[in-house]
Amino acid sequence: MSRAKPISIIGLSAALGVTLGGCSQLLPPTFTTEGIREVEQVDGRSQMVFVMNAKNANKQPIPLEQVKYRVLLDGQEVYSGLRSPEVTLPGFSSMIFELPAVVDSDLIRPGHSVAYSIDGTVIYHRPGVFAEVMYDSNLKIPEAEMHTSGTLELGD
Repeated sequence: MSRAKPISIIGLSAALGVTLGGCSQLLPPTFTTEGIREVEQVDGRSQMVFVMNAKNANKQPIPLEQVKYRVLLDGQEVYSGLRSPEVTLPGFSSMIFELPAVVDSDLIRPGHSVAYSIDGTVIYHRPGVFAEVMYDSNLKIPEAEMHTSGTLELGD
């Protein structure tokens, strides 16, 4: 008489993850800065909005859940934030979302340019039932890196 060996739930999940994960070669979304605008200045602080373009190189739509980011001006971190972009990227397409930042007005004087960069991670959803179960169970939370940079120039 033979006895059945117990199957480890974790082992089964790992095996399914490798098996099913290998079938789907989903590329993570990519990000660029499309523009920057100053919304207002109050009490020596400037509210800025970074207009981000998120691209999806896959056939399947990708919902973006959360962006954790920091803004650097001339290499110095001046703002960090956590935001929901509230965007689902259609397949083979791109969408715009905005990231706000509040910085010291002295750092972005009109008529001067300053180097900026935005660094962060974006949590997104992979399509499929198994990916959803892994996400909901906090076993596999997909993240895409976000690194953009350029020069901020405000008019006089």
